[in-house]
Amino acid sequence: MKKTFSIGQAFAHAWNRFVGNWQVLGGVGLILTAVNWLIKRPANPFIGPNMDPHAMAAVFAAMWPSMLAMVIAYAVYALVLLYAITNMGLIEGQGRKFSWGDTFPHGLGVYGRFVLFALLYVLIWAVFAVVIIFFLFIAGPAAPLFFLIGGLAYMFVIIKLQFATLAIVEGMGPIEAFKRSFKLTEECFWKTLGLVILVAVISIIGALTVIGTILTLPISIIAVGKAYDVLKGHHHPAAQA
Repeated sequence: MKKTFSIGQAFAHAWNRFVGNWQVLGGVGLILTAVNWLIKRPANPFIGPNMDPHAMAAVFAAMWPSMLAMVIAYAVYALVLLYAITNMGLIEGQGRKFSWGDTFPHGLGVYGRFVLFALLYVLIWAVFAVVIIFFLFIAGPAAPLFFLIGGLAYMFVIIKLQFATLAIVEGMGPIEAFKRSFKLTEECFWKTLGLVILVAVISIIGALTVIGTILTLPISIIAVGKAYDVLKGHHHPAAQA
């Protein structure tokens, strides 16, 4: 039997889950909104193209320890946040109630799997970028065609790996998570593409207002979790409100 999901039902489920657990899910949305704002905040106004190069070098020399610490802190924070929102999508996608206690895992192994997943993910894209750049370099007049092919290949991989982080939270290693995501999207590639596009559109609409992202980010994450749950063949008729 062909495994697929309904985009409309996934978002309807996500909306109902948000309404039933708006205090916690809205809080998660607020945290995500704050993190996005911090990441996108303006750079140091004292560092710019008109600054003297020697003065700029002195500034960076003085700031690099704190900048390194900030990068490490962001990486750790990103890991914690990635687990929290992925677990939220998984739990609420199954119709169970996400709580603040579900924000952190029972063991640290999941963070290690996320790190390995990120390293493999970066390696895949590094190899992909090198191959595309090489072909663009030798393509000459056919360069736009190779650029288009590269873009389509990029989108293909993004869609095929859409559910990998959910599999990691369930306890799979990076390779097994890659395989599961590829397998789950075999018969519903175009549906998954539609889901990704709709999530992107909703996120853009939500980003137009600060308050909007508090609502749209959790709903989008839960909708993806619901699609994942349906593709695995799970059904939860007695969902917890």
